[in-house]
Amino acid sequence: MKPLRLLLLLLAGTLIGGVFYTYLFYSETGKTPNYTENVQLLLYTLATFVAVAAVVSVLRLRLNKWFPWQQMITVRLLTGMLLHILLSLLIIGVSASLYVYTTAARQPAGVFLETYRDGAIKVGILVFLGVFVYTIVDVTLFSYKQFAQQQLTSVRLTQTQLSLQLQILRNQLSPHFLFNSMNTISALVYQNRATAEQFIRKLAHTYQYILSTHTKPLVTLSEETQFLHAYIFMLEARFEGAVDIQINLPDHVMQSRIPPLTLQLLVENAVKHNQATKENPLQIKIYVDMYDQITVKNTIQPKETGNDSFKIGLDNIRGRYQYLTNRQIQVLKDSHFTVKLPPIEPVHEATIHS
Repeated sequence: MKPLRLLLLLLAGTLIGGVFYTYLFYSETGKTPNYTENVQLLLYTLATFVAVAAVVSVLRLRLNKWFPWQQMITVRLLTGMLLHILLSLLIIGVSASLYVYTTAARQPAGVFLETYRDGAIKVGILVFLGVFVYTIVDVTLFSYKQFAQQQLTSVRLTQTQLSLQLQILRNQLSPHFLFNSMNTISALVYQNRATAEQFIRKLAHTYQYILSTHTKPLVTLSEETQFLHAYIFMLEARFEGAVDIQINLPDHVMQSRIPPLTLQLLVENAVKHNQATKENPLQIKIYVDMYDQITVKNTIQPKETGNDSFKIGLDNIRGRYQYLTNRQIQVLKDSHFTVKLPPIEPVHEATIHS
């Protein structure tokens, strides 16, 4: 046991023993004690309560391991009170017996018990009250510590989550994305003004969605899909038949939740890291598998560069899922590249884990 802990136990036991001695003396005689008159009894009392404080402290640590507060609070509360009371009374009873048989008074046990019966009852009541207060303080301090830790963990997770979402926002507002969009608009203005106008509207809708959801941990799959249709329109206008994107999501999953921009990021990464031509179009399918996991699958037609940024995108999605649910995304690579996203049901929305 650490020296500081020993010192605290010694001080606590001495203080409690002094209070007990003073109260019992005053309750029996109506006078405050003269501590120099019966030094031996005072020392016995102080030593007894130092022993009680030590045993209670050690037992508390053991009980915290056997019956953790956060898992078995009722059992821990009742067991702690019962054992603390029994051991405290046992130590006090043994100490009182030793005092009877070792002091000069050497009173017979029966006489001693008869003389100090009322005092013994008072000691029992005081021990019960003392242990009760100690247990309540212990569980209160534990609850406060847990609350503080949860608040701190929540703040850290929120900061991490916002950082991940800010990373997504930066990617979508990148000059490269704007440059490609402006080039497409410029070409469409001369080829098809109606399509160019639609493209501008879809681009505005895209940025409106990005800016309105970048601080949200979750959106409905319905919202994400509506945004994705606008983004797909821009891709199809830009690549002119070189990409084939199919979405087949049933109604029963549309109200489940996913982190915003997740589907868009997977589609964007598939386009960014694979070759796409009219002769050999890039195929991307978005559907729900037999386990209701949202699945994004694309053909593999890799470019020579760009793998690192692809990993960053997947790590971002993994990171956001990690702070929202225990379920993990699955990444499969065979003849196709497949990412499976577990939907987060509305009742589990924004659940965060430590």
